[in-house]
Amino acid sequence: MVLPISVCILTQNEEEYICDAIHSIKPFVKEIIVLDTGSTDSTVSKARNEGARVAQSDWQEDFSEARNKLIELAQEKFIFMMDADERYLGTEDELKEYIHALSDSPGKVSIINEVSENEKTETYITRIFPAFKGYYYQGIIHEQLTNETSDYKVHRTNIKLLHIGYQKHIIESKNKLNRNISLLLKQLNDAEDDIYTLFQLGRTYYVAKEFTEACVFLEKAYLLSNNSYSPSSLLPSILFYYGYSLLKKKAWSELLNLLATALKSYPDYTDLYFMYGSYIIESANVNLFSKLPEIYNTCLELGEADSNKYETVTGVGTFKALYNLGLYYEITNQKQKAVECYRLSHSYGYSLAKKRLDELI
Repeated sequence: MVLPISVCILTQNEEEYICDAIHSIKPFVKEIIVLDTGSTDSTVSKARNEGARVAQSDWQEDFSEARNKLIELAQEKFIFMMDADERYLGTEDELKEYIHALSDSPGKVSIINEVSENEKTETYITRIFPAFKGYYYQGIIHEQLTNETSDYKVHRTNIKLLHIGYQKHIIESKNKLNRNISLLLKQLNDAEDDIYTLFQLGRTYYVAKEFTEACVFLEKAYLLSNNSYSPSSLLPSILFYYGYSLLKKKAWSELLNLLATALKSYPDYTDLYFMYGSYIIESANVNLFSKLPEIYNTCLELGEADSNKYETVTGVGTFKALYNLGLYYEITNQKQKAVECYRLSHSYGYSLAKKRLDELI
């Protein structure tokens, strides 16, 4: 069934990715619109050859302006925003479910970020919403959906997108991170204490592996959100990136203090326990080494973090926790327990566990 959805894709020099993006969603929707903002490669011709309706516009260094143009171009009842480096993972069923059950409200979709073969993160972002209902975007970058007439409730959907843009070779081959940092700093000039912009700056520096700069902005975002009368809804995500930035910087005392507070506030956030285990291993803290089985078993008891509530690394409540537990048992000469953990980890398809099994058996 072809559904009354306009898929809207913003592009600039995406010739390597645009065809796969269109292929992944084309069978299920009536319309695919590409707004190109000045490509100098074959993005436009490839998008047209794939059946997309292509419009062109000058790039004004404002993502909201561009996305709002896409909204104006859309002709179907629903709008689904995708990026060229994303792939739709479902069938018509997930889209139909949104239309039939939640069509009066915007929907959050799962974004699975594929960082490498063995690392994925998952989060939910509002990407699908009814057309002709006054929705528009605000913010020159990391734009947020807004409604001109009233507040609205966002519902979680079962729609999933795979995002490949965080893979190392793609980041290195494109200048998107530098562009994003420049736009975020410009946005911060207009509101220097804006928690959302501070968080996005810290997150972007983290993806760029500039962890010292990441900590500068994430610390400020953390202090502002934690000290406010009502803690920001971004606080768990701030803790996630701030904690891992401190880990990469080997700022052990700051990380311990952060985790002590964070675990009290979010005792169901599996990633925080996993981060604590990573701290013990990477800091070589022999005094806490014996706590690792307790920590990783807690991760397994909690299971994967709820990606609707928290940004999370896939596997911290399953195969990654099992793998690290296996490493602990291997180091402490408990071979049979190590093999059992590696086998369970490998049952999820985790290739690193298979390598350890091959070494031990």
